[in-house]
Order: sequence, then structure tokens, then C-alpha cells
Amino acid sequence: MKIKKLQVKNFLSIQKASIDFTEFDGLTVIKGKNLDTGGSNGAGKSAIVEAIYFALTGKTLRKSTEVSLVNTQAKKGLEVAVQFEKGDGTEVSVYRSKKPTKMQILVDGHDVTAGHRDGSQARLDEIIGAPHKVLAASMFFGQSNDLNFLDASPTVKRDIIRNFLNLEELFSLRDSIKDFKSKYNFNIKECATLIAEATKDVKNIQSKIDKVNPSTNVKVEAAEAAWEVYYKLFNEYNSIDQKVKELKLRIGTNKRRVDNPLCPTCKQSISVSTVIKELGELSEDLSLKEKELDKLTMPIPPPYSLDYIRACNQNIEMLQDLKNEKLSRIEETQKWKSKCQLDYEVMRFWEKALSEKGVIKYVIRNILSYFNERINYYLSYLTDHTFSLEFDDELSEIITINDSITHYISLSGGERRKNNPSRLMALF
Repeated sequence: MKIKKLQVKNFLSIQKASIDFTEFDGLTVIKGKNLDTGGSNGAGKSAIVEAIYFALTGKTLRKSTEVSLVNTQAKKGLEVAVQFEKGDGTEVSVYRSKKPTKMQILVDGHDVTAGHRDGSQARLDEIIGAPHKVLAASMFFGQSNDLNFLDASPTVKRDIIRNFLNLEELFSLRDSIKDFKSKYNFNIKECATLIAEATKDVKNIQSKIDKVNPSTNVKVEAAEAAWEVYYKLFNEYNSIDQKVKELKLRIGTNKRRVDNPLCPTCKQSISVSTVIKELGELSEDLSLKEKELDKLTMPIPPPYSLDYIRACNQNIEMLQDLKNEKLSRIEETQKWKSKCQLDYEVMRFWEKALSEKGVIKYVIRNILSYFNERINYYLSYLTDHTFSLEFDDELSEIITINDSITHYISLSGGERRKNNPSRLMALF
């Protein structure tokens, strides 16, 4: 985060000031002159730092009351506005006022102020990437800041280092990874639902196929051949049977003519010998045909008609096609589910890798030696080589005074104040 502009009105000792930090390069040193005393104390140097901290957090480092924040001469109309640029180039402007109380947040010119103060502050903390305690410990130090790095918990210490090392971009990537992970997890669940539904459909379709009479589950060509054989045997049997019936009828007629040798139509006499001769021939033919008929059996037709067989086969084919379509869909969905599962696991890996326990610990482990060396470099000047300070991977400290290990809580106020700037200078 880079502070670019600051505007102050009726804040602490400052009645009105406007500073454009973009006009300065490198480290900016603020000097002041108290017009009443001629010295620098009370000139408002710390008030400028306080104004920036107040604009960003709504609090002050010196724990001032709201009444004491307002310039004693103006007694109202406190206004502070700060403009800064994030590491990713985002422009943020924050405006605060007291008497009347107001707050506004602009991100790249868009108003993102929430409906109430706490919501707006929470949104600003999210934009900055640190709550007020982490901000105070990582970016502000001086006579009024009693928030000490060594006083902080390991989590807050990691947050402070995270701020100093500008790791926000990595953590913004983690947010994107969480979104992808959520998306892949949703896809996995959706695929599981689709596979379950399709599997249920396949079972229902197979049940319908199984309900078709097994004896009808034959090819249409086989059924056609069976009916062709039936019709051939039936026609053959029926032809001989009809001939037998015809011969019996003619024999009966001739027998009646023997008893009454008159033509029933013209009433003329018929030769009995001719009739008897014909009767003998007919009896021989009948005997032959009856023997042929005895050799044959009346054929039994196939159990189902061709139309029924065709309808059953069409129904089975339709159901089988539908089943195959469902199975193909299950296979495709299973492949997609497997891919989403793999992507999900990859996102889980990167989410863990980019977590505070992952990246922060990795970074700390790699800078720890240098960090400790720089701290002790500055401590050697501040304590005349009597102090040494070492941090481990968990950022727990080991303090040594004249070769004797001691605890931070045992240090005097002055000894603590010497430790804190050495840590800040080491981070810078």
C-alpha cells in the first residue's frame, strides 16, 4: 500500500493541511516547527501519522477521545481524507469526518461505502487486507503506538509479515482458487446426481425389457421362417384332407346310383356296371389318400402372430436403444466427474499451499535467518551488544541478555521499546 495524498482539517493540532506524497521520491521525512515554542515538539508531525491511521481505521494510536480529536479552536468540522494505491494498482480514497460523523470509501472511483459504520470499516479492512491492530503493528510505530510485535500472537505476527512482504496478490489468488474449488465441487455433486438418475432409468428400462415374454424374444426372420413352414404343412395336409372328403362324397353318390340307376336330372337309365367300375376306382383313390393323410399330422401354428412378433421386436429395439443412450450418458458424465474430481483435488492442494500455514510458513522459513540477523544488527546498536533476539518457525521469540535467556514479560518498558524498532527496521 502506497499513501499518495492526505487532506486534514481541524484534526488535533492541524487546522488545515494538504500533502501530495507523489511529489516526493524515496523515504519521506516530515519536519515540523512549533510557532509558539520555536521547537519541533507539538508542531503536528505525529498528527499527520495519526490522521492517516485515523482515516484508515477510525481509531488513533494515542487512544484519544472523540472530543480531543477535534481541533480545540474549531471545536467541529473534523475532516480527514487519504488516497492510497494498493499493490495491484487499485486506487482507494477514504474520507472521515467528526461533528458531523461521516465515512465514505471509493475504489477506483466507485462508492463502496456500506449502510452503517461497522460495515464500512469491515469493508475497508478487507480492502486494506488487515484490521487496525495488524496495521498498527506493521506500518505505524512511534511514541504513541504501544502495540508491540512481541506482544502479538503468532497469527497476528504472521499477518504483520504478510503485510510487509505484500503477499496480498497471493492471497487474492487463493480466493480465486476457492471459487474454482467450489465450482468443481458443485460439478461433482451435479454429476453424481445425473449418474444416479440415469442408473435408475437404466434399471427401469431393463425391467421393461425383461417383462417381454421370452418366447416372443425371437428374430422376425426366424418367426417368418416358422410361419412359412407352418403354412406349407397346413396347405399340404388341407389339400389331401379335402381330396379325401371329395372322394367320400363321390363314393356315396355312386352307391346311391347303384341302388337307383336313374339320372337325377334327366331321369334316364344309367349303366350300373359303369357306376360300379367308377366306384371301385374311387375307392382305390380314397384308400391311397387316406394312407397319405395318416402319414401327416395337422400342423400347430406358432404361438404368436408375425404382427405381434414384429411389434415386440420393435419395442425391445427401442428400449435397448434408449438403454444404450443412458449408458453412454453415464459414461460421459463419469468421465466429466473424474476430471472435476481431479481439478478439485488440484485446487485443494493450491488452497492449502497458498494458505497462511502454507505460504506464510514457507516465506517465514526462508526469511527467518535474514530477519533474525537484521534484528540483532539493529539491537546491537540500541543495546550495546547486550541483547539478542531469535524467532523460530512459529515466530516464538528467544531473548538473551548478556548470554542469559529471559522472557519478554520480564523486560522493562525501556528494553521493550528497544526491541520493537529493531524488528520494524529489520522488516523495512
